[in-house]
Order: sequence, then structure tokens, then C-alpha cells
Amino acid sequence: MLDVQYRMHPAISRFPSSEFYNFTLQDGTVDSVGNVSPLLLPPTSQYLQTDTKTGNRPSVIFLDHAGVESTKDRSRVNLNEAHLVASVVEDLLLNNAVCSIRYPASLSPEWCYTSNCEDKILGSLLPTSLRFPF
Repeated sequence: MLDVQYRMHPAISRFPSSEFYNFTLQDGTVDSVGNVSPLLLPPTSQYLQTDTKTGNRPSVIFLDHAGVESTKDRSRVNLNEAHLVASVVEDLLLNNAVCSIRYPASLSPEWCYTSNCEDKILGSLLPTSLRFPF
């Protein structure tokens, strides 16, 4: 049975520890003083504003937009949303030296296929040095 996990932030591992391990699962992602590994902290981004009271950045945000969907084949496409995603990806790549992602969660190959983002969006918005090898 797993004793120590090394992949999750302690706030995330708390659930499996309590539900499946009777609180015995330890976090290998904290140092001896209890500080979380810097690799698990949210990245630097203009979209992740630091909380002035705690000094923490959120790890999840929702970005609202007023983009209108249109149809493409049997799917729907939203070019405003695609531009927003491309700007978030560009921001993350430019502001985080250790950011080495191939497909961000919301920018999956399937999403790129249905929105044609690799040609129309990423191709025109991201500098050549930041484009993904789709």
C-alpha cells in the first residue's frame, strides 16, 4: 500500500488520504518544516492575482468571456475563447522558466482539431519559439 505520495499538493492529497488511507498517506511534497515544494505552487501569470492577505496565488480560476459559438462540421467553435486560451498559454510560457507543457489541459489535441487552433489561433498569436509541436 502507498505510504508516501510525491505528486500532489497536500491540499489535494488530503482527500485520498482521508477517504482511502484512513489519514495514513504522507506527503513527500513538503519539507521538514512543512513548506510545500515550489514546483507544486501555482505558476506566475497575469491571470493569477496574488491574494494581498495571504500572499498566495489561486491554483484554479475561471475566465468569463462573451464569445459567440459557431458551428464547424458537427462541432461548435468559439474563436474568442480560442484567442483567450492562446493568450493564457503564451502568458504561462513567457512567465515561467520551468513551464514545459505539450498540451495544456484545455488545449488538448482534440480541442485544437475542432477549433483549428494550431493554424488560425496559435499560429498567429504565439511567437514561433513558443508554438507547440502538434
